[in-house]
Parts: sequence; structure tokens; C-alpha cells
Amino acid sequence: MKYILVLAICLSFFSCAVVTTRAPVSTANAPVVPATQAFSWNTSLGLNAYPNSQLLDSSTDKNGSSKITLSSNADFDDIYAYIHQQLSAKGWQRTDFDYKNKATKLEATYKQNVRSFRLKFDAEGKSGRFKLEFDF
Repeated sequence: MKYILVLAICLSFFSCAVVTTRAPVSTANAPVVPATQAFSWNTSLGLNAYPNSQLLDSSTDKNGSSKITLSSNADFDDIYAYIHQQLSAKGWQRTDFDYKNKATKLEATYKQNVRSFRLKFDAEGKSGRFKLEFDF
């Protein structure tokens, strides 16, 4: 009986020590980021550009505020959702939100601890051009 118990303990130990491995995840179907996306919408916030958008113009102030003009075939709401998702993931909380015009202009305030900024997002008609302002 003593030997059976020892044998059972040894077998259970070795069965727990079996290591399984998984095949690495394939990145073959991952979207390719074109070179035109190698810019950040705001370096102090670390916001990545919307996929397949193109930077047309940009300026940055010493305090971290920035203005950009971009072009994209995406919908106004999709671009804003992309921005909001990135900010939320980085710990920013939206404290104020206001559509200024039917789905073509909005303003939102975000806070993180003691820092805050005002986001202004404007679609230039149906041209596929958008203006973004990050005011700290």
C-alpha cells in the first residue's frame, strides 16, 4: 500500500510537469501600415494616426498643444471613436462632450489626474479632410 501511494504521487507529479507549446500566432493577415501613417497626432499624448489617413499639415506648441489637418476616406464618427479609444486606453477620461454641428464638428474635454486638454475635431464638409486640435 505504501509503494502504491508513492507511485501515485510520483505519477501525478510527472503528469503535472508536462509542458505544451503553441504554434506562434501568424501575422500574415495583420494590416500593413503604410509609410504615410508614420506620424503621431499628438506626441505628448502618444496618439497614433488613423489607419490609411494622410497628414496634410501640422503644428505643435511648446506646451504640447497641436493642430493637424489630415485626409481620410473614413467616417467622422469612426475617426473620433478611434481617438477616444486610444485616449481611454491611456487613462484619459472624457468629462465634457458636445457636437457643434450635425456629425461634422465636436469638442470634448479629457482629464487625467491634474492634466486636461480640449479636443476639437472638425470635418471639412464631405471633402475627406479633417482638422484636429489638442489644446492643453
